[in-house]
Amino acid sequence: VELPMRENPKRFLIGVRGGFTHSLKELMGARVGVDVSVNLRAGPVMLWLSALVQGGLASQAVSDASGSLTSQSQLYFLPLQGRLAAELWAGRRLSVLLGASGGATWAMYTTTLTGLTSVAWGPSAGAFAGLNIAAGPGHLFLEAGYTWAPVAGVGFRVETGGVHVAAGYRLGLF
Repeated sequence: VELPMRENPKRFLIGVRGGFTHSLKELMGARVGVDVSVNLRAGPVMLWLSALVQGGLASQAVSDASGSLTSQSQLYFLPLQGRLAAELWAGRRLSVLLGASGGATWAMYTTTLTGLTSVAWGPSAGAFAGLNIAAGPGHLFLEAGYTWAPVAGVGFRVETGGVHVAAGYRLGLF
């Protein structure tokens, strides 16, 4: 009797991702990014260590009632995270993960009202659940979670984290 074995999850992977985040306040939108992941065994549990960089943009235009005075404000931000996840269950092509993250977010705010450009850093911490699906030389992934990531600088204060969903593909290099 032949028993199907688990697909090789690869040890070192590099990936691309896209997703959507809602801060549960005024900020929401798409995120795109890249990540690098390494897996290791800790007894019977497979752990995934990852570094993740994402990018986001928010903008707002405000006008007075007559439309003669208009202000445009923009926020560019880059969340940088280190992540640790444990595989809770693994089948032949599918695995379920639960993890935590921490890091920092860089943000740049500009406004045409005063000509201000302000740059600041803020902390981040979060948790997520993920699903990996073996596909070709790597795996597809789906994630959902929450990240706390406030950033405050001269003239602005924003929560760049929130509830998020993401999907992508990680290519196994070896």
